[in-house]
Amino acid sequence: MAYIAKQKVKGKDYYYLRKSVREGDRVISKSLAYLGKSREEAELKAKEIIKKMENKRIKLKLRRKL
Repeated sequence: MAYIAKQKVKGKDYYYLRKSVREGDRVISKSLAYLGKSREEAELKAKEIIKKMENKRIKLKLRRKL
């Protein structure tokens, strides 16, 4: 599942789309995309990216069934 994470760099806030992935015994957080400097902008971009990711998964599942 993807989530929005805020990171401070030199006193400024930046938002990223991250995903938790289990690798062996550890859980690692991987950045999927940079979302912008404001929370509102980040939420809009995150919705778009997640929607695109879901569409790709659906298409892959359909291809596998054929």
